[in-house]
Amino acid sequence: NENGISLEGNLTGTTLSIQQNSISQNSNAGILFEPEEYSDIKIKDNQILQNNYGFYISTNTSTVITKNYIVNNTVGIYYASGENHEAHFNDIYDNDMGMDVWGSAAVNATYNYWGDRSGPYHPSLNPKGKGNPVGGDGVNLDFIFFLTKPIDYSNIAPTAVLWTDLVLAAPNQTITFVGTDSYDDGQVNQYFFDFGDGNVTGWITLSLFMHKYNNTGTYIATLKVKDDFGNESEIASTTIIVQDLTPLNVQISLDKYTAEFNQNIAVTVYVTNGTAPVGNTNVTLYSIKGGVFSPFTGLTNSTGYFTTTFTTPNVTEVTDVRLIARAFKDGYADGSDHAYVTVLPPMIVDMFTEPATIKSEETATLTVHVTEFSGEPILDAIISIECDNGVVSPLTSVTDINGTATFNFTAPQTTVEINVTVTVTATKSGFAESYGSFMITIKPKILQVEVIASPQTIFSEANSTVITRVTYDDIPIVNATILMASDNGGNFSTQTANTNLEGEITVVFTAPQTVAEDGLNVSITATAIKEGYANGVGQTTIWVKPRILTLEITAVSNTTLSNAELELTVNVKHETYPVEGANVTITSEGTDVAISEITDAYGNATLMYIAPAVNEQTNITIVASATKEGYIGSTSQLNITVNPRTFEIQILISAVRSGEPATVEVLVTCKDDGSKVSDALVTLYSTAGSFQENTATTNEEGYCSFIFNAPQTANELLVNITANVTREGYVEGTNQITVLIEPKPWEWPWTLTLAILIPIIIIAIVVVLIKLKIITVSTEEET
Repeated sequence: NENGISLEGNLTGTTLSIQQNSISQNSNAGILFEPEEYSDIKIKDNQILQNNYGFYISTNTSTVITKNYIVNNTVGIYYASGENHEAHFNDIYDNDMGMDVWGSAAVNATYNYWGDRSGPYHPSLNPKGKGNPVGGDGVNLDFIFFLTKPIDYSNIAPTAVLWTDLVLAAPNQTITFVGTDSYDDGQVNQYFFDFGDGNVTGWITLSLFMHKYNNTGTYIATLKVKDDFGNESEIASTTIIVQDLTPLNVQISLDKYTAEFNQNIAVTVYVTNGTAPVGNTNVTLYSIKGGVFSPFTGLTNSTGYFTTTFTTPNVTEVTDVRLIARAFKDGYADGSDHAYVTVLPPMIVDMFTEPATIKSEETATLTVHVTEFSGEPILDAIISIECDNGVVSPLTSVTDINGTATFNFTAPQTTVEINVTVTVTATKSGFAESYGSFMITIKPKILQVEVIASPQTIFSEANSTVITRVTYDDIPIVNATILMASDNGGNFSTQTANTNLEGEITVVFTAPQTVAEDGLNVSITATAIKEGYANGVGQTTIWVKPRILTLEITAVSNTTLSNAELELTVNVKHETYPVEGANVTITSEGTDVAISEITDAYGNATLMYIAPAVNEQTNITIVASATKEGYIGSTSQLNITVNPRTFEIQILISAVRSGEPATVEVLVTCKDDGSKVSDALVTLYSTAGSFQENTATTNEEGYCSFIFNAPQTANELLVNITANVTREGYVEGTNQITVLIEPKPWEWPWTLTLAILIPIIIIAIVVVLIKLKIITVSTEEET
């Protein structure tokens, strides 16, 4: 829109009120006033934002603008005509121009907040104001008093403080009433003195006021103050006694009347009764606007003098400090005198460098910026500069309109980081001589070192090519000395070399030996040295992998016999390369014997393995391990089948006759390879007859002998003889033969002879016994 609210033409009415609106982003005005017939226009509680004009007022009708937020407009309020305008308690900030008037227009614009506690900026009436700028001449646009805080601030009422330089006064003696020590959370703007004798000042802006009492008596003087929000304080009071006494005459003198902040001034107070000095008089000193007396009270000496020291306050602008000396003694009315000392504020001295980081032997611009405490730049301040190292020029200069002076600084040569102290002195009339001490860090020109290893991962004791490149600001550095080092062993083809035209050196690094399973990280450090530069250091890391042996085990056959020899070949490599001189050891289940051999140039080791003795088919795992210094050992396995051997059993016996002994021989051989079997346990069994010993062990020829006792037989008899053979590593074997037992030629059997003779002998014995009547024989008849 062109205008948010537009009131124009011959509108009629008594009053007009505009409240609680938010009006923004209009190309001309948020609110345009041009009516002539209204007697009163009130605008309250609105937000007027981002317009060309927040308010454009061109009317002779009185307007009251209050409690509005007027923000981010080109002009907050513009008065084109009319003299009965008021604008109070508004927040006016972040506008290009807060308020302006034109022609005969006039406005009372007191008690507004302009965006800063210092008030609006006006080039002549408030040049140190940091708030929105205002136009006018102070009459057609009256902005004093202004608020120091926004209108929403919860304001606290001010506190009035009242004291006087005389407590006991003579009639018509001038008394100074001091309200300067009154205070507020914002600022105190107005004072109202009531002297207790019917005289008052009304609301004034003076914090000091002189008054005389014409008549003796006791008077209660009071003071109330008003702050920037218009709030009044409670009343403060003090008592003045007026008696018809001779007042003491007091003179105060200073050794200097212009001093710098925090400077000591010698103060002398001289007390007389008008004609002669008065000793032993009480003297108390006061200062208005700060500062400290030491001591602040005491007695005059016999010549009427009292001396003390006053330390000026730490001020931020040129300040006239009023020093008051009060003398009092019994029999006299109090006496008082004052003197002013002008206290000069310090200047704020700051300095920055361009570039911000200064390096050895490089040139930089030092810019000194001098301002008041308010931030206003100070023109024509004389700047003197010196440094404790390096060169600065010129040594003096004068600040420009921006409060700045520039100097050239050449840094000293250094190979380590150093600090240079720059001392700046600023002098200007109306200010204390001010100083600034600044620390500039000078950094050495550090060589940039890049270290590149190729390859970056190598095996134990292998080589890597290491290129070291030295530059400064991306420019190759020629003839820099490079020192090579590693943190974890290894060797360089050369440890010291100088860079070529490309700023490079190339060396070969031989990795250390390692058998760590996780490998070894070796940090390669290259230190570059050249005059005028700080040493540069570059690093890279090479991962050294251990060399791990790999092996393969093969056999002529994966099947063998118990206790048989089996030729094994173990091939040992690292990566794809055969490893000569590796120690190869084989072990297996079922045997405690380890067999070792050393690999040849092809990485091969040939070993003869003797299978264990088994009594049944058995799967055996052969484990081959390989070791060599500088390598991580490894193992491999081969599974073979070991079959037990089987017996070939022969039973040999000659012709056997009844009842006669016979020799039985057993021959045991291996059926699998025909070898004779020694140490085999042979047990013989027979179906008739017996053996003197039925167990025996074969000899080296595979033989063992037994004595067989043939049974007695009158007829041919067939007897089975069985041989059972066992031995570790063989399947239990059995063989059987049938032997014919031949009877001897016929003979009277002695058993038959006995059978005939024994009964005959018994009968003969019985007959003899009867004849000898040793045996009686009787008979009985039956009845």
